[in-house]
Amino acid sequence: MAANKDSLVIIIPSRNRADLAINAVRSVVPQMKNRQIRLVVSDNSTEAEQSSRLEGFCRGLKHAQIDYLKPPEPLSMTRHWEWILQRSLKHLEAGYFSILTDRMVFRPEALAEVVALSVQNPGAVVTYNHDRVVDHIELIGLEQEVWSGEVRRIETRHLLELARKSRLHACFPRLLNCVVPREVLQRIAGRFGSICASSAPDFSFCFRALETLDDIVYYDKSVLLQYALNRSNGFSFVRGVRTKEAKDFCETLSEGLNPHAPHPDFETIHNAIMNEYCYVKNEAKSAKFGEVEMGPYLHLIAYEVTQMENEELKNRMRKLLKHHGYQEPRMRIRVDRKAVSGSPQKSTAPLVILLPFRRLLGHLRRYIQRVVRGPKAINAWILANKIL
Repeated sequence: MAANKDSLVIIIPSRNRADLAINAVRSVVPQMKNRQIRLVVSDNSTEAEQSSRLEGFCRGLKHAQIDYLKPPEPLSMTRHWEWILQRSLKHLEAGYFSILTDRMVFRPEALAEVVALSVQNPGAVVTYNHDRVVDHIELIGLEQEVWSGEVRRIETRHLLELARKSRLHACFPRLLNCVVPREVLQRIAGRFGSICASSAPDFSFCFRALETLDDIVYYDKSVLLQYALNRSNGFSFVRGVRTKEAKDFCETLSEGLNPHAPHPDFETIHNAIMNEYCYVKNEAKSAKFGEVEMGPYLHLIAYEVTQMENEELKNRMRKLLKHHGYQEPRMRIRVDRKAVSGSPQKSTAPLVILLPFRRLLGHLRRYIQRVVRGPKAINAWILANKIL
């Protein structure tokens, strides 16, 4: 590829998900007409059939700006991302790089927007939002970010302070939601010895970038669409269900799941994120990183536990929460004694019932799901969608 400081390399790392990787490629190809974009498909598959299908599709496109590559041996997710990023930096003379996971697709014409923003903000990491198709349940839905289309500069000290308090935002740079200048990747590699080494490469890069940079540029708009939740490593931890992909991911971890987290035993996605925060905090030894605030940290993990479908894992995580001193917030509900008994009462003092707030929300959520998933409700949803 000829040297071009304004060109963008999009890397699609994939492992045994040829069908998803093909969809990701298809979302990029129509947006490559201006020759400013190069696509690198890095196939880390261990199944010959998956590799054959993906390679056949990529080579069949016969596109000069598309490269199909395979690492010399199957790698863990983090090592794979590191390998293809380092290789791309070495062999491709582009000014900008981005990761597109095989469970995401770009919106039409979105790439022109982010490339333009990167050129207008030289040296800056440009981050953006993504919407999500909720397709792991029978009634498929779409979660859309509320966005303004504004472009904002945000100080990284502020974002690290939010992370310390377990307040995460879509603007956090995670490689898979941003365009990164070549010089930023090189600075991070020079500072830490690698770009994204640890357990979760997206958040490992995120906290290294926030330590290295003074600010980022945030494009407040959904550029990507995420789907195939039932095949997501991260979402399997949200559900508490170990899918084939999740088991494969865990088996390739050399240090275990969350060895650097404040409490490593929690098997939740937020604990994986805070594991990366603590990992980078320890290696950076920077004043920009504060201590993890334990109240919000445990509170968010407790919320994740309520979402788990695996009852055995949910009960085990609840015991761990109690062991670490977490107490569920309680809500005071005032009930009129007369209304409760059905007969007049001399005393007008209310009866106070204490209920675990999260448990009450759980019961309410399950009731709503039973209602909206019924056949009549599905017809109503279809009608509403046609009207709206």
